[in-house]
Amino acid sequence: MSRLTERDEFGNANIIGVDSEDLQSNLEFKEFNKVTEALNRLAHYEDLAEKGLLVELPCNYNDKMFWIVKGRIKEVFFKGIRCDKGYKPQIIARYMENLNMKEEPICKAESIGKTIFLTQSEAEQVLKEM
Repeated sequence: MSRLTERDEFGNANIIGVDSEDLQSNLEFKEFNKVTEALNRLAHYEDLAEKGLLVELPCNYNDKMFWIVKGRIKEVFFKGIRCDKGYKPQIIARYMENLNMKEEPICKAESIGKTIFLTQSEAEQVLKEM
């Protein structure tokens, strides 16, 4: 995805291809400040994405997921993603194991759609095909 913003020599964000002076002259002071704040926030997120520090999560915190492990479907609850130095992002989930609750990394994030699914029907279909 290409950037929508660029930073000037002072570190302020501007829309690529839009003259900020034209923008400023067509907006009231309060409106211009809101646009500037929005642009700076967007530029911040674009900076994070360029550095590889922005992650789009596959679902919401505590959403139920379905993990195929040892030929069975196990219900797990999404708790987040962990990235250790040198490793690919891993999904952290909470699940029941031998009557004990565990919360730990269960698989690589790239396993979504392969061994971990957002719906039970997807998991069941893949399990049948295995």
